[in-house]
Amino acid sequence: MRLQRRHRAFTLIEVLVVVAILALLMAVLLPSLQQARTQAKVGVCKANSKQIATAFCQYQAENNEYVPVVFNYFANGNPYHNAPARACWLSVALRRFDKGTSHLKDRYGGQYDPEAVWNNATKNTYENRVMPAHYACPFERYNGDGREMTSASSQFRYYEWQGRFESYHTWLWQDIVRGDLSVHGEPWPGGPGSGLNGVPQYTAISWNRVAVNAAFPNGDPIENPQGYYSAGTQLTDPSKTAYRKWTEGDVRRMRSGGLSSTTVAYCAQGEHMLLTGVGNPVGRANVGSHRRGGAGSTNAIFADSHVESVKGTRIGWP
Repeated sequence: MRLQRRHRAFTLIEVLVVVAILALLMAVLLPSLQQARTQAKVGVCKANSKQIATAFCQYQAENNEYVPVVFNYFANGNPYHNAPARACWLSVALRRFDKGTSHLKDRYGGQYDPEAVWNNATKNTYENRVMPAHYACPFERYNGDGREMTSASSQFRYYEWQGRFESYHTWLWQDIVRGDLSVHGEPWPGGPGSGLNGVPQYTAISWNRVAVNAAFPNGDPIENPQGYYSAGTQLTDPSKTAYRKWTEGDVRRMRSGGLSSTTVAYCAQGEHMLLTGVGNPVGRANVGSHRRGGAGSTNAIFADSHVESVKGTRIGWP
């Protein structure tokens, strides 16, 4: 006679204990996994930045140390500036060093003419379909066209940049000097504090040498917000007088320690500061992004081509 085995079922207490253990393990492991994912993205962003740095070094090597004329994305479609695409986006300025964009105008039937002023539709299709992948930071939020979300508090105006757009930006101005207590006359609310918040960690230098006028009588090649050459003029075809080199003389004038401590671009998907106008709240973009050591940061590209992470409250103001 065959004996039948009786299978003992789990009790409710045993099931609850197993669920509790699994929940505890998840609570312990998930933050570590999230931190690992974040650091992996930071690493990819840093690799992107280094690839861009290599491209501008190639440009310098072929052009007697000159860099391409780049203002930044704010110059696109701006009624004061209206700059061509090659002067607004690094990926267009450095296009010849990427296989997919080396013949940008001819390959796409003239749709993406580097010498033309692009409207938003052209910009969006370029960034989504043509732009080399390493110009988009892996921290891009959501899909589709790039957009800017804003909110505000009594002290700050907050920005979050979502969607796909060119993430690596140059400086529009050249008056950001490391150690200054304020930038463009906009001090950090409450002062710098122990973390030196609002105090630039490094000097920033631009990718152009523009003419000066009465607004800047000291002769420094600082951009005029009312027009790149003179008040009220539009820039549609930068002349070669706008091209520049990054020299030791420039960094001495900007009170920098050298090319290795002079930033030339940064990832705008990381946390950074923004100028919102005199009398307006100081801008903070993508707070907490590229987190390192408990604080938001971003990857900065330096004039000597090295890449470094910089605390988000100490870089920006483009």
